[in-house]
Amino acid sequence: MSFIDLDSVGSTVTSEGLVFPIDCSEAPETASEAEEMMGVNVFETTDEWLWNLSLVDGWTLLEFTDEHIGWVEGEENQLLGSYEEWKEKVEGLIGSYDTFVGVA
Repeated sequence: MSFIDLDSVGSTVTSEGLVFPIDCSEAPETASEAEEMMGVNVFETTDEWLWNLSLVDGWTLLEFTDEHIGWVEGEENQLLGSYEEWKEKVEGLIGSYDTFVGVA
């Protein structure tokens, strides 16, 4: 299994498209923490998570999903309608925090 670490959001993304916290050293203490340890589909991440991706991590994520996830354009059961729409959304949100801090 391939994976990438995205330090800007403290997450690891696997080639199956699951997002986990990088630091999984402690056992979960609550039901929500246990759910988090099961992973979240990368296509179901929040806008806030995408917004906090650095520019480098954002482009790394897009390259990784292109190469490993195997999302097929036009395939049924896609959460956001199409992979291209998701990519456009990510491109519009990545690095926003970096840009904001740089301007402020």
